[in-house]
Order: sequence, then C-alpha cells, then structure tokens
Amino acid sequence: DAASKYYSNIINMDYKDFFMEMIDHVMNVTIGNSNESFSLKEIANEKMIPELEFNFSINAVNKQVLNDILGTEADLNGEANLEGLMTGFIDLFFEHNGKYFILDWKSNHLGNNLENYSQENMEEAMKGSNYNLQYYIYTIAANRFLKTKIKDYNYEKHFGGVIYLFLRGIRSNQSSGVYFKKPLI
Repeated sequence: DAASKYYSNIINMDYKDFFMEMIDHVMNVTIGNSNESFSLKEIANEKMIPELEFNFSINAVNKQVLNDILGTEADLNGEANLEGLMTGFIDLFFEHNGKYFILDWKSNHLGNNLENYSQENMEEAMKGSNYNLQYYIYTIAANRFLKTKIKDYNYEKHFGGVIYLFLRGIRSNQSSGVYFKKPLI
C-alpha cells in the first residue's frame, strides 16, 4: 500500500492482487542449477546492491571480434563497434553462500503459456536481443568490482553466475522463466 501511494502514477490499486502475486512469484522462483538452487526470499537485504553502477574504458572492438569471443552465443544485431567508456547499471547484484550473482529483470513476451518460457525459447530471446553481450559486459564489471572488494578474489570460487528472470514466465517454486549461466571469462 505504501508503494502505491509513492508510485501512484504507475501502480493502480485495482491491480494490487496481481502485483502481490507477481512479487510472490519473483521472491519464490527457483534459481540455480543442479548443484545448488535458492530463491530471492533467502537473500538478506544487506547482501543486495540494487542498480549497481559501473564504468570502465574499452579499446576499439568491432562486431566480428565480439562474435568470435561469444561464439555460438552471438549473432550480434545492429552496429556493435565499441570504444570509449562503458557505463551501465546491473539491476541487482547480490551474494548468496559466498558467491556473487548478477540478476537482470526482463519483461519480454515469449508467449501466453509457461511452456513458452522454456530454456530453448529463452536462449533464442537472449541471443535475439543481444542479452549475451549484455551479461558478458555485466560480468566484466562485476569481476572488476569484486577484485576491489575481496582480497583473495577468484572468479571460479566467488562468482556464481548471471540470472535473467523473464517475469512473465516465472512461477513460485518452479524454474520456468529463469535463465541461469556462468559465463567463461
């Protein structure tokens, strides 16, 4: 109710039940892999950094070099020659069981059924929207950030992976709509 007063221009109280259900799904969706899974409700507020800002410089890199680096994950659309200052915000950066994770919210519409949010369909959406390049950039930024915060930082030991939550496809206690990967850098 407090949020609806603060964000009255975007939150309509007629849809309160819908928003509460979506929040329940977000907080209780199963995230992870066969080695370990968890939900966001298990993460303490003090272990989260929402909207983690990053800045770093990059030398000239062209689209073909990026496609070569990303391999089968790439089919970059549009102009992708990069040079200069890379800036951005990671939606949510958090620590769980000694590992650090990047989480990005996606509202892409992949279909009207949960089956439309399969790993195969999410892979296609990731590639089609160049989200793979996005999570590599985020991973580089997170890696640089963690090197400044953890004395004996080791990517394999400390970095847990990237999580893309396709909000329309997630459900409590399921893994539908969850794209999870630990990129190789």
